Amino acid sequence: MITLEDSYPFQQPVDPVTLNIPDYLTIIKHPMDISTIHNKLLRGEYKNPLEFCDDAWLYNRKTTRIYKVCTKLVELFAESIDPVVQALGYCCGRQHVYLPQVLLCYGKEQCCQISVNDNYYYYNNPELSQFNLSNDRYTICTKCFNSVQSDSIFMGDDPIQTLIEIPKSLFLLAKNYTKEPEIVINCIVCTRRWHQVCALHLDQIWSEENRYIASKLPVNDLSSQLEKRANNFFT
Repeated sequence: MITLEDSYPFQQPVDPVTLNIPDYLTIIKHPMDISTIHNKLLRGEYKNPLEFCDDAWLYNRKTTRIYKVCTKLVELFAESIDPVVQALGYCCGRQHVYLPQVLLCYGKEQCCQISVNDNYYYYNNPELSQFNLSNDRYTICTKCFNSVQSDSIFMGDDPIQTLIEIPKSLFLLAKNYTKEPEIVINCIVCTRRWHQVCALHLDQIWSEENRYIASKLPVNDLSSQLEKRANNFFT
């Protein structure tokens, strides 16, 4: 990766001042580059191969300006790292993530949606036992948030019930672009770490007796219609 000519933008830590990108550290919460990964590897700071892979995928994130360069690096890294970590007994060196989901807006009558890449406000609820306010997080779109003229917002799980007053100052601004990583679990037998999705589809773990594989699921009219509709959509 170091000797690859296309990796030059990632050889050293990004300097937001020199590049005139003051919002870089706001968008990229955990900056990473090849030299930092290399030095951490030489100092023995990685406890297992997947920690190394996690850092590597951080600097491989695709951006508009250097999309093609990132694509090449992603392909090269995936081809190179998988055989290495699999030989050590791990599932793979890939980073499995899920795209951001559309969020529900709790403002007004809860009829708005927060689409992917939209800005929104959220409130972290410290008391999950509150009446009509039992979730750990409440989101509200910028339109509903700005439409409230007072210093507080009334919201709750059920808009018909008594709503709870929350100061607007407790809401934090965010953007709905965060990808959710696949869960990594620790095997109770070998103590190695596995992606949950990899472990659930691994032949060595799930034998012929596994009744939850797709080919063994019961078939009915509803499942047949869903499968037909999905096949038509993808074809």
